[in-house]
Amino acid sequence: MRVCSPKVGEPTQCKTVSAVFSYTRDDGVNYVLILHQVIYILDMEVHLISPMQLRDNDIEVNDLPKSMHRNPTTSDHAIIVDDLTITLSIRGIISYFSVTKPTKEEW
Repeated sequence: MRVCSPKVGEPTQCKTVSAVFSYTRDDGVNYVLILHQVIYILDMEVHLISPMQLRDNDIEVNDLPKSMHRNPTTSDHAIIVDDLTITLSIRGIISYFSVTKPTKEEW
């Protein structure tokens, strides 16, 4: 997983876009997520979401890993919006969740 552009220190092409992702919950239920005003960096392999931007839009972001809680719950290390809890995983110090490109049927 490459978190930054392979051209770090060089000019890179970016766009502000609305993006659509497909997220499948642990129980197999699929959601289509729509994010507005996100920065798309053409040569990055991952997508970055600003926790502050989520919080500014009344989305709960619990970014402290479960391993740092004494009694972790399902709402720890997760993004919670309405009735959807997106469980976060961690690699090194980066919290993430897996998404795919939605199919035409999903969209």
